[in-house]
Amino acid sequence: MDLWVEIEEGHGAQAEKKPSAIGSRIESLLASLPEPQRAALILRYQEDLTPEEIAELLSAPLARSKSLQRGLKLLRAKATSHLREYIRGV
Repeated sequence: MDLWVEIEEGHGAQAEKKPSAIGSRIESLLASLPEPQRAALILRYQEDLTPEEIAELLSAPLARSKSLQRGLKLLRAKATSHLREYIRGV
């Protein structure tokens, strides 16, 4: 089963909220990331797992946690170009 599907199924039990406009746009940007980077970011920042826990869960070497840094860099770049109206001083 796809890790992304497993994560979303686990969150379906929570009360559903209508996402804000920026929240929806950020989710779209996150969904556009490659699967390994998206999974690492969700596990780290939404599930609050440590890089060690992420590596164990994904059965990957700890060095794979570098996906976090690459994913954040890519997400920031996408956000800078797609969410300009939310950035001060641009």
